[in-house]
Order: sequence, then structure tokens, then C-alpha cells
Amino acid sequence: MANTINYNSDLGQDVTFEQTKQMDAYNKVFLVNGIPTKKERYEFNQLISKSYFVTSNVQISNILLNEPDTSFYYTYYTNNYKVQEMLSFKNAVLMGKWVTVWDQQGNDICFTKFDVQTNQLIPRDTEKSFYENGEERYFFEYDPHTGNCLMIYDKPYGDVIYPNRIGVDPDEPFTWQGKEYYQHAEPLIPTS
Repeated sequence: MANTINYNSDLGQDVTFEQTKQMDAYNKVFLVNGIPTKKERYEFNQLISKSYFVTSNVQISNILLNEPDTSFYYTYYTNNYKVQEMLSFKNAVLMGKWVTVWDQQGNDICFTKFDVQTNQLIPRDTEKSFYENGEERYFFEYDPHTGNCLMIYDKPYGDVIYPNRIGVDPDEPFTWQGKEYYQHAEPLIPTS
């Protein structure tokens, strides 16, 4: 097994260890065979936090036994979609949960924050993106109370589409056909 350490800036740019001495903040990433296993966050050359890259709940439980104040990037696949949960713990108690979903082409189609008390996604903190030809075409925001689509941004044209006009206004060409997943904040992962 090849163990390596990389350093990067907040923008994800690789830097050398020597360069970190001149930086206010940087990340130290530990890799095994090129796969990240742990990330340490430094500010003014002081260790601020640790995060672990894991693929099972068992790993999370085992690490929390020795490090109750840490966070995790928990990655798994469901229906051919890559899902990454970002979990933050204090005294081994879950304090924050954010989830990103990527499609088979590597496009991030959903990002949301969860209420850790109910383990339900928070509609106002949910964003979904629809891609055409590898480019983000539509960006969706959701009503904080109902979870229904509140607004759609047509990214290339800078237009705003209001869902209540879809199928009613003859000047509105947008249709939900093929975009049913985006009508509501849930489900988190497409079902088809």
C-alpha cells in the first residue's frame, strides 16, 4: 500500500508543504493508493479539524470511539447514483448532515442539508440541477414549507421560470416531462 500526503488550498489547488508555511489556511490530505482516507484542516499552522473519508457506518462508529469530535465524508452508491453524506459530530453526537448526489456522468444533481433531529431534508436548503450535454441548464429552488419547486433558473439564458406558469402560459416552453425528479425537493435520489 502506497501512503502519500497532499496539501491543498481552500480552492482545492495543490500546494507544497513549503507553501503551506505562508498560508493562513490549508488542508493536509492523507491518501492510501491514491484514495483519500483523512483530511486535516489547518489555520495559521494549527490543526483545527479532522475529517475521514469512509464507505460504511461501521467505520464511522469505530472512529467515533477514539475521536468523538470529528467529521466524515461517507460515500456510497444507490441506483447508480453516487451519494456523499457530510457528517459532523461533537461528543459523538451528530450535529450536522449535508448530502450531495451525482449522476452517472459525474454531475452534481442535488445538494441538501438535513435536520439532524428528524433526519429529514430541509426543502429551503435543497438545490437541484438539471444538465443538458454536460452543462448545467436548470437550477431548482424549493418552497420551505411544501417542498414543491418554487423557482427555476434557466442558467444559459438567465431567465427565471415560475412553476405555476408551466403548462398554463403558452409563452412558457419549459415542461416537466423528463424532469419529474425536479418538481419536488424529495426524493433525494432519482427513482428511475
